[in-house]
Amino acid sequence: MIIMFTQVGENLSVYVNDYEIDFLKASKEHFERKANEGLADLALPDYMRMVQKTLAMEEKRVDQYMHSTTNPKLKKLVVECMLAEPMQTQLLSKAGSSLECQLDNAMEEAKSGGTTAMQNLALIYQMVGLVDNDGIGARVLFIMFMFTFHSSSSYLYTFRYLYYIRLGDDG
Repeated sequence: MIIMFTQVGENLSVYVNDYEIDFLKASKEHFERKANEGLADLALPDYMRMVQKTLAMEEKRVDQYMHSTTNPKLKKLVVECMLAEPMQTQLLSKAGSSLECQLDNAMEEAKSGGTTAMQNLALIYQMVGLVDNDGIGARVLFIMFMFTFHSSSSYLYTFRYLYYIRLGDDG
């Protein structure tokens, strides 16, 4: 049904005006509710996995049911509602699972050869990178935060790992 709006000639105005605007408004409200619930109930890595899953599900939904021009708009909404706004207030300093706790866990686990905490940290890094167009600004803040709280040279391992994750290499 929705796809029919896009097939009414080459002009997408019917699709945009009669469907997409209301859909995006309702989606924004949904993502804000979902973010509030997730922030209240989930640890930071679990919250980031929820955001990652939401992004994938919404992309799949657009691919199946909507015009492709909706995808970047919907992705932007997810990032704004679930990452950008919460990050400014509470996301990275969430009690009991803050970024600082994640760093401590990663470094402790790395001493024993574990990788789960480091993978959590890499996921946080990847999600933070979605906040602006190229991810550089948010990632710089992420790294500055780590250096502010952890100036030990052992944290260079963390940066190396995150760098290789970004490049798609395992190290």
